[in-house]
Amino acid sequence: MREIKFRGKNKKGQWEYGYLVREQFTAYDQYHNLELLSVEWFEYETVKSLSTEIGITYGYKIHRSGGQSSVWVDPKTIGQFIGLKD
Repeated sequence: MREIKFRGKNKKGQWEYGYLVREQFTAYDQYHNLELLSVEWFEYETVKSLSTEIGITYGYKIHRSGGQSSVWVDPKTIGQFIGLKD
């Protein structure tokens, strides 16, 4: 079976390559990245839990191949990586 990798541009406009994950934007991320990331990069979803509604924020990260690090990417730039570079 073949690996399917993706690419997307980070906050500096550089390409990141690896595995694509839709991830919840946490309080930790907000504290460390709030001024660095564009609000347009995230999706907002309301989830009903018992009698209350909870707002959850999601974004997309590229998990770099061969490492344990990941980086938030602009969803408008995400695409399947086929091996060709600009």
